[in-house]
Amino acid sequence: MTLKKDRFDPHTSFFDLAIVRISFGALSFLALIALSVIIIMSNLKPNFSYEGFNLFLIIFRFPIGLLALLIPVVAVLAANHRSAQTKEQMRLTKKQIKKTQKQIKITTENNAFSNYFKHSEEFEKHIKPRTLEIGITSKNPRKLHRILFPDAKQGVFHISKPTLEKIDADLEIILQASNAFSDSKIMERGTKFLYSIMSSLPTKYNFDNPTINKDIAQEFGTNSANQMIIQAINNFARSIIAALEFDEKSVPTDLLRALSEFNYNTLRHTPLNFKEGVLTFNLRDEVRQIVERYQAEAKMAQTYNQEISASA
Repeated sequence: MTLKKDRFDPHTSFFDLAIVRISFGALSFLALIALSVIIIMSNLKPNFSYEGFNLFLIIFRFPIGLLALLIPVVAVLAANHRSAQTKEQMRLTKKQIKKTQKQIKITTENNAFSNYFKHSEEFEKHIKPRTLEIGITSKNPRKLHRILFPDAKQGVFHISKPTLEKIDADLEIILQASNAFSDSKIMERGTKFLYSIMSSLPTKYNFDNPTINKDIAQEFGTNSANQMIIQAINNFARSIIAALEFDEKSVPTDLLRALSEFNYNTLRHTPLNFKEGVLTFNLRDEVRQIVERYQAEAKMAQTYNQEISASA
């Protein structure tokens, strides 16, 4: 007998299954037919002694055997029914799990989407007054937010190391072009190129620097023009730091801090670097010295903390 899956509907009770009822009916009917044939074709007389009961079992063992078949048949059918119910329960469980996972995903995406816009809105409130204090305007804080927090839509609201590395790479472009400050022969041409960098680079971060974007009144290669360019670099670095401060756990790189703190007016004039009224200097060396000071201060602080811990 071939047992079809639809004969074991897991949603139907066992004794309501058609195959169970047919099996009961068929075997009972056959047993009844066999019993009737034996009674009709045999010359039987009632005997209620033990011999009569023993003889009854012998005479009617075929119909009794047919009825006895109901036990293994029912067991097989019940096992198949339980198997179908188990499979159905597993299917429903998997379906519910997928549904729950889908709901969790939708909820998570909705929360991330909502948190993203809330984070972007708060960032805009943070950056606008800070940049105005510095003297730079943030033209589109939302675009700056996407640059600093590229994974914010996925719920990542911190400044990543790759983001800081990209900022340092842009600062390195400034340092490379700043070699023009150290050589009076190429200063005019080189500072003009650096000026163009400082006109375009802040735009990448959606900053508008009025100092650098206005028509330059000084000639390139002069102290006043150089000072103006350095001020533009200072303001750009300070604006980036102001944006990074929105992430309380973010720490600006030493290079970024050094460029924000470098002061053109502190440069010493010596016979070697001040000739024909023009001051030359190596911005990379000046920045390196500031970075080395940061590192020395950090090392001293670490040593001090270790000594305090050891004495406690």
